[in-house]
Amino acid sequence: MAIGYRAIQNGFETVCTTAAELVEDLSNASHRGRLQESLLTYTRPHVLIIDEVGYLTYGPDAANVMFHVVNDRHLRKRPMIFTTNKPLSEWGKVLHDEDLAAAILDRILERGRLIHLDGPSGRTRHLNLEEVLPATSPADSHTCTQRSNFAENIISRLTGSLAARLEAVTAHV
Repeated sequence: MAIGYRAIQNGFETVCTTAAELVEDLSNASHRGRLQESLLTYTRPHVLIIDEVGYLTYGPDAANVMFHVVNDRHLRKRPMIFTTNKPLSEWGKVLHDEDLAAAILDRILERGRLIHLDGPSGRTRHLNLEEVLPATSPADSHTCTQRSNFAENIISRLTGSLAARLEAVTAHV
């Protein structure tokens, strides 16, 4: 959310949604014959943040509607941010289609970065639970086990990069 907030502060239209809301919205629109119209909600904004991929179960067309969003944004080089507690290898099960999940991840990761965050939950910090989680992130991901300035540094780098990319795309159009 902090990245989205910073993008908004820098003048970029940003949409934040959960994966369940996106899938339900687009599935319902597809059944009503209005998929293309509803896709604009998720493909038009400069930044799209999709939270909680894999937390809830989705309908059988989840991968199909998610692919439409990801593919369109990928082709237009529009930034997307996903949060999940599911390993990427389980996205096929979550979205009910291994092949489309692989295509979605291929597009996300082609120009993307995987940031693996470890550590105690911010929601339970008032309980003073000290959990030490082993760093088991992939070699090409970034792992954070300390709060410090990590979030601010990531936000600053991403919004700076986002600004440069959007200026380049705007200049191209």
